[in-house]
Amino acid sequence: MKSYRLILFDLDGTLTDPTSGLVSSFAYALDKMGVDYGTRESLTRFIGPPLKEEWIRTFGFSEEEGELALALFREVFAARGWCDNRMFDGIPAMLDTLRAAGKKLALATSKPEIFARKILDLFGILDRFDFVGAATLDGSREKKSDVIEYALAHFPDIPRDAAILVGDRKYDAEGACTAGIDSLGVRYGCGAPEELSAAPFTAYADTVEEVARLLA
Repeated sequence: MKSYRLILFDLDGTLTDPTSGLVSSFAYALDKMGVDYGTRESLTRFIGPPLKEEWIRTFGFSEEEGELALALFREVFAARGWCDNRMFDGIPAMLDTLRAAGKKLALATSKPEIFARKILDLFGILDRFDFVGAATLDGSREKKSDVIEYALAHFPDIPRDAAILVGDRKYDAEGACTAGIDSLGVRYGCGAPEELSAAPFTAYADTVEEVARLLA
């Protein structure tokens, strides 16, 4: 791959595996809404995209119902779901390798900033990032492309052809395309193989170590 100066990272499914805490929080909210969502395992498909928008599309919620479902989700996620999480093996070493190679590192996640910072701090990697780009609680910045634009704006001296996003879902690749930057899809995350292969990623990595090797 070519050399990049700025590397943006998705959070869920790329740096950490949030499956347990998110699925429990999803199930709590959707049970309260009286939705037949199938199995708990099927709820993993909601890890990554903006949640309210995805639930409105999937379950036919009104805007008001979508807001209520999101509030119910955040009720339990804020209490305990955010820390029911684990960091993928090798992440600190990978980030350190990239920083040692002179790369600027930033987060670009559709998770609200308050939770994103808490999760990075929980695992002791917050200080590895030059900037935390995340969503807002009021929904004014939620789509992946908007979060990417927000992060890129913090590095005005770095051209877009020198930036890349690392992510694990099609929404990451699509957001990167919209923002006009390259993307690296990780196959160890939450995205299904068929979803990843169909997404417009620039390249792919099978392991955390390969991310470091490709981008350092």
